Amino acid sequence: CLCANLASHRYFSHHSFRVSRPVQLVLGIASASSGQGGPLWWASNHTEHHRHCDQPHDPHSPGVNTACSRTQLFFQVVYAHVLWMTRRRHLDTDVNNVPQLASHPELWLCDVLWPRLTDAALDLLHNATQAALMPLGWRPDLPSPAVDALPLALHLTMLVNSYCHAWGPSSGCAAIDVPWLAFIGGGAGWHSGHHDDPRCANHGAIKRGPDATYGVICVLETLGLASAVR
Repeated sequence: CLCANLASHRYFSHHSFRVSRPVQLVLGIASASSGQGGPLWWASNHTEHHRHCDQPHDPHSPGVNTACSRTQLFFQVVYAHVLWMTRRRHLDTDVNNVPQLASHPELWLCDVLWPRLTDAALDLLHNATQAALMPLGWRPDLPSPAVDALPLALHLTMLVNSYCHAWGPSSGCAAIDVPWLAFIGGGAGWHSGHHDDPRCANHGAIKRGPDATYGVICVLETLGLASAVR
């Protein structure tokens, strides 16, 4: 979840802070390891989302701006949650949405290798979790808690696309703030505030709410790995 929030969203999509090219590559690998596609694909679709928020060309809008029954709304929320990724037109990366990033071949490599990078990240997390739990009596034959990490992270991101846009205003951008999602999702639930100021690195700034991802960005800035934090 942190990989998507920090790398895919705040850096690659909104350029909320600056990093050197080597650090950018690390963020690209982190983005591709989140199980949510590569950094260029993620940023391209997210740019479309902000450009056409809850309008017909929004890749993953629940369609709350269209009068519909509760049954229709349910299916539209499910579409915004996950089914939008099955549509052919959303599988490609529009380089016009990421013109500066598209000139970096290493980021295209991250886009191509994202399934393998995700598998490698899961293996690493699994081994680290097993090593940490075995001294506490955890048996190697038991499923590792790391197995649940990827589905949980995916659904937390998907809830921002679906739940955070399903109950807002009936016209214009329907994004709302969801405090409980912000708490467990690293600050991503402060979604109305994010749409008000997309490039702001602190999504909880308007509501003065906690934002764990912003805290990590501040640590990177302190270490000299990030600059120009908005």
